[in-house]
Amino acid sequence: MALLDSIYLKYHTPNQVLVGGTIGAVCGALWAVLMHTWFERVLYPWLESLPICEYFLIKDSTHIPNVLQFEYNAHKEERKRRGKHHGHGHSHGHKQSQPQQHSNHVDKKYS
Repeated sequence: MALLDSIYLKYHTPNQVLVGGTIGAVCGALWAVLMHTWFERVLYPWLESLPICEYFLIKDSTHIPNVLQFEYNAHKEERKRRGKHHGHGHSHGHKQSQPQQHSNHVDKKYS
């Protein structure tokens, strides 16, 4: 619709719109191919392994079809593993079980 508006309002000629649309489509296709090949397989795993990315918990979740469901299930399993079957996770004076290993600063600080 924006393409037709730019012609109607005489901002661009039909040839300019055709060339611009073609360039946009080609750039978009190249970006998609680059994202699904090099970025997902090479760049993202490398970035995730950097200490600064681990510190800020930067991760690629594109391989998980439903991230919300995945995190919900993981949270539920972790609660079961730690023995918190009731309440909102408050200890109410009871000693909480600690995770078996600490993978990053957040586990150490908030466990």
